[in-house]
Amino acid sequence: MRDRPPTLRPDTPGSDRLDADLRYRRRRPRPRRCADSYRQRAITARLRSRAEAESLFTGLELPDPGVVFVHRWRPDADVPAGLTDAAVNIYGGLARKV
Repeated sequence: MRDRPPTLRPDTPGSDRLDADLRYRRRRPRPRRCADSYRQRAITARLRSRAEAESLFTGLELPDPGVVFVHRWRPDADVPAGLTDAAVNIYGGLARKV
């Protein structure tokens, strides 16, 4: 698995990049178990810190709210009340090449 997605071509302004990564925190087995579960199902998964997830958007226009837990990215009424960051453990963001 690649550590970083391929760089957007310089001649593609208007292209979007969407990324979601499992949160990595030391001494927290749950995200590791989740990543292992994904891999057993042939789903690519990589644990990343928030800073690592943010680095994937370097050089791109990253609108608010930026890189956040996916349930906090422009939430609507469909987000269950009481859903916590610890229960989600996935960062996400959407950026545009300008």
